[in-house]
Amino acid sequence: MKNTLLKARTAHLANKILSGLVMALLAYLLLGSIFADSSVNAAGINPVIDPDFQIIWKRADEPVLEGKADRSWTWGPAITPLLNEVYREGGNRKVQYFDKARMELTQGRQVSNGLLAKEMITGLLQLGDNDFKQTEPNTSINIAGDQGNQQNPTYASFRKVATIASERGENFTSDNTGKVVTAIISRDGKTGNNPDLARYNIKEMVFEKTLHHNIPDVFWKFETLNGPIYVNGQYTTGKVVDWLESFGLPLTEAYWTRTVVRGQMQDVLVQAFERRVLTYTPSNEANFKVEMGNVGQHYREWRNNLPAGSDSLTPVSTPPAGNWWQPTSEKPIHWHWQLSEDFVYPRDVLPNVTVYDIDGEHTSSDTVAKLHALGKDIKVICYFDAGVFETYRSDAGRFPREVIGKKDAGWEGSYWLDIRRTDILLPIMQDRMQHWCKDKGFDAIEPDETEVWSNDSGFTITREQNNLYNQKIAEMAHALNLSVGLKGNTSEAPELWQYFDWSLNEQCWHFRECDKLKTSFLAHGKAVLNIEYDGAPDCATANSWHLNSALRDLDLVGPTNPAYLFVPCIPNSINNW
Repeated sequence: MKNTLLKARTAHLANKILSGLVMALLAYLLLGSIFADSSVNAAGINPVIDPDFQIIWKRADEPVLEGKADRSWTWGPAITPLLNEVYREGGNRKVQYFDKARMELTQGRQVSNGLLAKEMITGLLQLGDNDFKQTEPNTSINIAGDQGNQQNPTYASFRKVATIASERGENFTSDNTGKVVTAIISRDGKTGNNPDLARYNIKEMVFEKTLHHNIPDVFWKFETLNGPIYVNGQYTTGKVVDWLESFGLPLTEAYWTRTVVRGQMQDVLVQAFERRVLTYTPSNEANFKVEMGNVGQHYREWRNNLPAGSDSLTPVSTPPAGNWWQPTSEKPIHWHWQLSEDFVYPRDVLPNVTVYDIDGEHTSSDTVAKLHALGKDIKVICYFDAGVFETYRSDAGRFPREVIGKKDAGWEGSYWLDIRRTDILLPIMQDRMQHWCKDKGFDAIEPDETEVWSNDSGFTITREQNNLYNQKIAEMAHALNLSVGLKGNTSEAPELWQYFDWSLNEQCWHFRECDKLKTSFLAHGKAVLNIEYDGAPDCATANSWHLNSALRDLDLVGPTNPAYLFVPCIPNSINNW
């Protein structure tokens, strides 16, 4: 049989050292530019996976992403995976951070933004409907402009002008509708008036009577903007956001600041709302003079740097343990991996092997059943590619051209996928799990070629987006009661181990990456399978770590093939370390 099933061997491994250096630099530069000026540099970023969050994100930002709306971002790119936050009512709630805000979803409620600006200005964390914890206001992060510049105002700079205790009329102001905004504020929170700023002719337009603050015309028009939106899978025109839900009430008046932006001192108008911050920069292009502040970024950094005990956020934990296979590192695992030729029963059965990893599409349910009949401990893993398009797969017609990228170098008929397009790819992968794996009786899945971000895919994919795709694959497998292994992605193992039940790695000794598996999967008692091609693994260390290592032939042929090579650190006849 032609070697078309074997994936991610010579080409990927040969490029790994180069891509590890070059792509790390490119990712660093890309992320740096995104976070510095996301309205310009974030095109192509859409890693939102949670369906409730995705609907909201797409409404406002899909038109910006696709160039159908000439305005700044409402949310911007996601900067974290899905997170868990402890909330007194409803237990944990789902949270995801974006450049400009965050979305949060408590069970039984609607998606909301969170009072991020208010919490950073006051230092008062809200941990439940009526549960608050006082900590330090955000004095280290500038509310607008370049970070690190000691002239720019911080969030704490606005505390003395913010209305928090509304029942006492704290910092209430008069209705100044129609008056030109010339108020100023400095980093130390001192306010004043600069008549020269009247040249910008920014006038108060709305007086909000709850907290008694004015909203300038440039901000009110932005908050109530009608324009292109994306709803129910199509573009239309309507209100971009609900201003009260998205921004909250104005906490302060709008103040002019002398702010360093991209290294240049500029006049910037800033106003803090409960949930967001708005800025107006006269020197910007017309449609980008008004922008959302990077509140999501700032809050995430501030909250993570609070002293211990401040209820910092943690990644979403692994779903409650089901009855799927969850192999541990307690005892050696004797396994056989065969991909470049179809597995044939009983020809390819090996003595004392309890785990078989074989191609899902090309293996019948009858073969899986016969393997299970060999003993109660037999497990069968379903292999398929989740990060590349293959012309020879039976479902190749389901992949639209827009998600197919550059050729996967060295592999005939294989092309990288745009894994940001979860709306298209996840249903296909779910069907593979169901029909190629679950329906045939497999115990687990091995989704391969999922380290797309570090390869020349033709798409601008970040490490964070790549991790989100992997997490969703794991969630879908568990929903089908299937075990799932993290294939490759060794550098991301510390971020992904909690979502996966075990790991399968190639060449971690060769590339000096095994320590990442030790401190993630192995440290938490999860099994790790490792294959080396270029030389024998460090068996003494592997055995001491309880890492299942072996030397194999590069083509992963069947045991009757003359090219077959298998030299394990622990022989198949031995069942302890």
